[in-house]
Amino acid sequence: MKRWRAVLTAVVLLTALTVNGSAQDKAESKKAESAKPDSIEWLSFPDGLQKGKAEEKHVLVDFTASWCSWCKKMDRETFKDSAVVAMINEKFVPVKVWGDSDDMLDIEGYQITEKQLATSEFNVRGYPAFWFISPEGQRIGPLPGYQTAERMIKALDYVATKQYVQDAKKQDSDGK
Repeated sequence: MKRWRAVLTAVVLLTALTVNGSAQDKAESKKAESAKPDSIEWLSFPDGLQKGKAEEKHVLVDFTASWCSWCKKMDRETFKDSAVVAMINEKFVPVKVWGDSDDMLDIEGYQITEKQLATSEFNVRGYPAFWFISPEGQRIGPLPGYQTAERMIKALDYVATKQYVQDAKKQDSDGK
């Protein structure tokens, strides 16, 4: 009887240690995840514009569609690349607009569907398509089609360092 009690006590202790250790491991894992995000938290268009202005960050708009295989490839590969994720999370406000959605958006009192925003306001004709918007809300320009991580990093860097401003000034001086 004493032997069974000792074995039972040992089993209970091992179970408690395993469960407690696993709970602790999960807590540490969640803490590490929140400390260093490894994914992009996409916002709606109105929320993204507001956040971009408030935080003085450029907005990256990802125009996508549920049926688009290249969009899914972007989500699966490019937007999982650690360098792309880090740059977007640090220097941009990421926005996702579903070009096949009839969900209504309210942009400072202006009512429009996501589909209309994509096709009518941003002239998107194919997916995926990306638009960059300045912290002040001005459209900088589009980046159409599937982008590898390397190409996306170059485009993000171009916008984040405001190279487009120097290029516009150069074009103005060359054109005069």
